[in-house]
Amino acid sequence: MNRKQSFHLIFDFDGTLVDSFDVALQIVQRLADEFHFRKISTDEINQLKNLTSRELIRHLNIPLYKLPWLLHHARTYMRME
Repeated sequence: MNRKQSFHLIFDFDGTLVDSFDVALQIVQRLADEFHFRKISTDEINQLKNLTSRELIRHLNIPLYKLPWLLHHARTYMRME
């Protein structure tokens, strides 16, 4: 008997399955300390949700040369949470 295995991959970008926004915000604040870029204030959170990645990077004053290390650390912290 041959059984086919099926796998399903679910992407949840709007937070309907898992709301990871709070964890992501905590990680960004932690990375801001480590990589010396601007922290996000609670007053600007709603405004920043509408920015593209490039706009957010510019807004937080993150130098482009730091992005590879920053993303590496962010992934590591996400796995730990």
